[in-house]
Amino acid sequence: MAAIQVNPTASFAEQVAANIRAEAAVRGLHQKDLAEAIGVAQSNVSLRWRGRVPWKLDDIEAIAQLFGISPVELCALRPRMPAYTGGYPASPLAA
Repeated sequence: MAAIQVNPTASFAEQVAANIRAEAAVRGLHQKDLAEAIGVAQSNVSLRWRGRVPWKLDDIEAIAQLFGISPVELCALRPRMPAYTGGYPASPLAA
């Protein structure tokens, strides 16, 4: 799971860019990998990567598919919850 940092002063485009950077880092992916996945030049991804230009919705969808997550998770304004790893949490009623 990526450690998504929430910046309360960031624009929505900047937060989405930060989420994409974090998720890419967890997977060891770089700008060129995303560029290939969405069919654009690396320079195009670079502008979006830094939040200078907003990501297109179709690109967010393709990147989310590449990452194996929902596009909604890339647009989250709060940290993503850890993936379910199995088992059940301890019951507060268990002694």
